[in-house]
Amino acid sequence: MEYLKKERFNCIDDLPLKKVDNLEDPKYYLYKCRTNWWQSIINRLEVIFKLTDNQSVKKEIGDFLAFTEKINWSMFRTREEIDRANSAIDKVIAYLEEKNSPN
Repeated sequence: MEYLKKERFNCIDDLPLKKVDNLEDPKYYLYKCRTNWWQSIINRLEVIFKLTDNQSVKKEIGDFLAFTEKINWSMFRTREEIDRANSAIDKVIAYLEEKNSPN
C-alpha cells in the first residue's frame, strides 16, 4: 500500500511536450507518463488481483488491466490514461486502508 501511495501522490501527472529524458530532467523518475512507471503499477496491481478475494477490487483491477492492454505504448501517454491509472490506484488504496484499519 505504501508503494502505491508513493507512486500515486509523489509522482508527476504532467504531460511534457516532448519525451522526458533522465539526463535532462532531474524529476525523470517521477513522471507517470513513463512506460516503466506504468509497468510498475501494472505489476503491483496484478499481484493484488491474485491475492484479494474482494470482488469489487478484483473487478476494478481487472478493468484497469484490460484498459492497459489497449494502450499504444509507442505513443505518449494521455490525460485520460493517467486519470484512469490514478482512479484505479485510489480505489485499491482505499480498499487496502479499509482492510488494514483496526476496526
